[in-house]
Amino acid sequence: MESKKFWNQLSSGYDKHALHTYRQAYADTISKSEKYINPNQIAMDIGCGSGITTIELSKSVKEIYAIDTAKKMIDVAAAKMKSANIKNIHFEVSDIFDARWATGSFDVIMAFNILCYIKDIDSFLSRVFELLKLDGIFLSATDCWGEKRNIITYTQSLLCKAGVLPLMENLKIHDVEAMISKHGFHILESCNLYDKLPNLFIAAKK
Repeated sequence: MESKKFWNQLSSGYDKHALHTYRQAYADTISKSEKYINPNQIAMDIGCGSGITTIELSKSVKEIYAIDTAKKMIDVAAAKMKSANIKNIHFEVSDIFDARWATGSFDVIMAFNILCYIKDIDSFLSRVFELLKLDGIFLSATDCWGEKRNIITYTQSLLCKAGVLPLMENLKIHDVEAMISKHGFHILESCNLYDKLPNLFIAAKK
């Protein structure tokens, strides 16, 4: 299934499901990220979804440009922003390769829970590096499906092949660390946020 279509279908009930299952992982992602951001920074949140992390982290930066290709997810996130009377988030239906995003525009770029859905991770990471300012920070959290082979991951693989789920890469922890390092980043922190299926948080510096 096309990724954009899949996330649009999930948009209305996404927060309820995600927070029921991954509430602590989201909280840990936010607290870990807060160590690397400050109120003077301009940030980008790629694949922001319903804005679970975006809304919270907006309190700690000057501005966030939050982008996603799924319009219904952006609509949910924008409604939450309006309800919370937050003024420093710019939600856009867009992707990282959009020409409007200029080289060296951002102090921080965040990509939470999206790397495993990206077909060309090398091109993606090259673009992240390009958009960051010198000494900019890249924050990511990534499901490492390749670390645990069990009935859940086997079923997920079958559903991807059948087109029920969008395609996902079966990444391992060392895969993610190696790819980020290969593209010129210095890893500052790497840790697992979720035991049942490794959710790898990485903070890296350009």
